[in-house]
Amino acid sequence: MCEKCIQYEDKIARYRRLSLGINDRQTLDGIAVLIAQATDAKALIHPSPPEKQGSQ
Repeated sequence: MCEKCIQYEDKIARYRRLSLGINDRQTLDGIAVLIAQATDAKALIHPSPPEKQGSQ
Protein backbone atom coordinates (compact mmCIF):
# COMPACT_ATOMS: atom_id res chain seq x y z
CA MET A 1 0.00 0.00 0.00
CA CYS A 2 1.12 3.53 -0.66
CA GLU A 3 1.55 6.15 2.03
CA LYS A 4 -1.80 7.81 1.25
CA CYS A 5 -3.64 4.48 1.56
CA ILE A 6 -2.01 3.84 4.92
CA GLN A 7 -3.17 7.25 6.12
CA TYR A 8 -6.75 6.51 5.02
CA GLU A 9 -6.65 3.06 6.62
CA ASP A 10 -5.42 4.60 9.89
CA LYS A 11 -8.21 7.16 9.74
CA ILE A 12 -10.85 4.50 9.13
CA ALA A 13 -9.50 2.36 11.99
CA ARG A 14 -9.55 5.38 14.32
CA TYR A 15 -13.17 6.16 13.43
CA ARG A 16 -14.17 2.54 14.05
CA ARG A 17 -12.44 2.52 17.45
CA LEU A 18 -14.22 5.75 18.38
CA SER A 19 -17.60 4.34 17.40
CA LEU A 20 -17.22 1.40 19.79
CA GLY A 21 -17.61 3.62 22.84
CA ILE A 22 -20.45 5.80 21.55
CA ASN A 23 -24.16 5.14 21.95
CA ASP A 24 -25.52 8.30 20.34
CA ARG A 25 -27.18 7.44 16.99
CA GLN A 26 -26.51 10.86 15.45
CA THR A 27 -22.81 10.65 16.27
CA LEU A 28 -22.60 7.07 14.96
CA ASP A 29 -24.27 8.19 11.73
CA GLY A 30 -21.70 10.99 11.41
CA ILE A 31 -18.85 8.54 11.95
CA ALA A 32 -20.33 6.25 9.29
CA VAL A 33 -20.29 9.18 6.85
CA LEU A 34 -16.64 9.91 7.68
CA ILE A 35 -15.72 6.26 7.15
CA ALA A 36 -17.52 6.26 3.80
CA GLN A 37 -15.73 9.44 2.72
CA ALA A 38 -12.33 8.03 3.65
CA THR A 39 -13.12 4.77 1.85
CA ASP A 40 -14.21 6.68 -1.27
CA ALA A 41 -11.10 8.86 -1.18
CA LYS A 42 -8.92 5.76 -0.90
CA ALA A 43 -10.74 4.16 -3.82
CA LEU A 44 -10.09 7.24 -5.97
CA ILE A 45 -6.36 6.88 -5.39
CA HIS A 46 -6.29 3.19 -6.33
CA PRO A 47 -9.42 2.09 -8.13
CA SER A 48 -9.94 -1.64 -7.99
CA PRO A 49 -9.35 -3.42 -11.29
CA PRO A 50 -12.44 -4.49 -13.20
CA GLU A 51 -13.64 -7.92 -12.16
CA LYS A 52 -12.91 -10.65 -14.66
CA GLN A 53 -15.82 -12.48 -16.18
CA GLY A 54 -15.69 -16.26 -15.92
CA SER A 55 -12.97 -17.66 -18.16
CA GLN A 56 -14.42 -19.45 -21.16
